[in-house]
This record gives sequence, structure tokens and C-alpha cells, in this order.
Amino acid sequence: MNHGISLKIMRASKPQLTPAIQDPFVLSQSQSAVLNLPSPWLSIRPAFGTVYVGEVLTFMVYVSLKTDFIYNTAPSVKVGVSAAIHAKDSTEPPVQVLNSTDTVELNEIHQTTQFPIKYEIPTAGMHTVTCHVTYSYVVDGEPHQESFSKMYQFNAVNCVQLQLETIKTANRQPAMQIKVENITSNSLWLKPPSFFSDSVQPVGSTKTANLLGPGDMWQYSCKYTGDRPAFTIFWTRGPMGENGCLTVQ
Repeated sequence: MNHGISLKIMRASKPQLTPAIQDPFVLSQSQSAVLNLPSPWLSIRPAFGTVYVGEVLTFMVYVSLKTDFIYNTAPSVKVGVSAAIHAKDSTEPPVQVLNSTDTVELNEIHQTTQFPIKYEIPTAGMHTVTCHVTYSYVVDGEPHQESFSKMYQFNAVNCVQLQLETIKTANRQPAMQIKVENITSNSLWLKPPSFFSDSVQPVGSTKTANLLGPGDMWQYSCKYTGDRPAFTIFWTRGPMGENGCLTVQ
């Protein structure tokens, strides 16, 4: 069926540096202006780009009226959009990330409305975003309602790899070593773990952020009492500053 509404989903993210451009005059200022980029060293991510577990993924869902539909069918259309994300290998039901109960009215050619989606990816692997559009209109006094769905896929990968080791100190107090490896192709600013317990005492570690290059590993040691404490690590990735976190129970 040829629907009167067009639907697009784009990832809303910061641009990335373009290391392939060695000469700033390769991309002219006029080309940068057309792409709406502030610098010839920046580029738009291809498709969804790389999605990392622990970082907040932002989508923009765009719906707009097609020209022939508003001219030949109806002068005004009410539109509602819902969306869900599902991990391919997960047994959990899809996560509803957009549920537009309020309809938006479109009444101009190419008029576009947008719906933002923010979602923190919890697991690695293939994911599917399913968007469902419902729209209604009136023709010759008779109401009509149509709907359609589109699916988009993206792959999420891990940003860091953790190794945990529990040991005993000389006075038999339990201690833990946390090793964090940067498994991306970007540098990471890694903060020391934030613990959910007041019984944790760091051993020989500073509270400053650490810079990890691709493949680098950082080690943090601490003593604690009782059960092994849960913690969260925070990072800032790449030159454009993408923030993320990972919680270990």
C-alpha cells in the first residue's frame, strides 16, 4: 500500500573527526556549509555508526506528509507514532521507548514532525527498532485510519572489558582487583569505580581519571568488608566526548 506518510529514523549523535582528511582544503568551506558542519575535519556518522553498550543512544523519528497525498486526498492528517527496541537473542519482551498517545496534526506539504528516543543499550548484539505509525484523515466527510510499521537494525558492541579477582590481604580482609581494558578504537577517559557501599577502601589508587588508549588496561584495587560490593565505572570516549557507564552487581 502506498501510504501518505513518510517515516525515517536517524541517529542523533555528535559528528566524528575525519582522520582521512590530511589537507584542510580537500573539503572546501562551501561543502562544509552544505553539510552544516562547523569544520572540514568533521563528518557525519554512516547510518547508525557504532553503538556501544552503556552509552545512551538517541534516535530521531521523522514523519512527514507526501505531496500527492495532501493535494489529492486530505487537507489535514493526524499522526501518532510508537516505537520499541528488542535485542535479537533476548527472551525479554521489546522495550517500549516511544508511546505517542497524543496525535500530531500535519496540514502542509513536506511538513515534518519529530519524536526523540533515548535508550541506554544494556547488552551487546543485534537490536531491532520497530516503529509503528497510525494516521487518520477525513475524505468527503468519511473518516479513515491507516497504519504501517518499519524495522531498523543496529549492532551494539562492548566498550570495555572487565576482569574481577577476589583475593585475601595479609590480615585476611577480602580485597578485589578490577582490571578494565579499552576494547574500542578510541581513547577513553576512565574514572575510578563508584561503589554502592561505604565499606570500600582503595589500595594505592588515585581518584583522578585515567586516559586509556585502544587496547590499554587499567587496574584498581580495594579492600572491603562483607559481601563483594557493587560498583559503576564511568568513561568519556573519543575526541567528541561520548559518555557511558557500566554497573557490576
